[in-house]
Amino acid sequence: DLAVVVYDWQVSTEVALSKELQHFSPTSVLALFTAGLLASLTPCALAMVPLTLGYIGSIDVPGPGGGAAARGRALLPAVAFAGGLSCALAAFGVAASYMGVLYGTVGGLGAPLSMV
Repeated sequence: DLAVVVYDWQVSTEVALSKELQHFSPTSVLALFTAGLLASLTPCALAMVPLTLGYIGSIDVPGPGGGAAARGRALLPAVAFAGGLSCALAAFGVAASYMGVLYGTVGGLGAPLSMV
């Protein structure tokens, strides 16, 4: 059954990743990078691709030279954009996790609101 195979793969991957992260190494960095890369392929993250490409593609950094020099000057705004976007999305995630308590309490599905 495909569901069992996928579940077994998920469990074994989680165990391997947990063991790898107990001792931080270059392999740990590679594992985290790969996990982040795979997470960026989710439908929610793919919706940000046009915005990201539009912003980074429109960067016009004045200065002498072209080619590699222009790419180098565009690196800082691109990294700042990606970092800001990451921080904003992380903050939204933290806020959503705190607000998630309310989803179970509204409508009698969880503890009453007075207990929150």
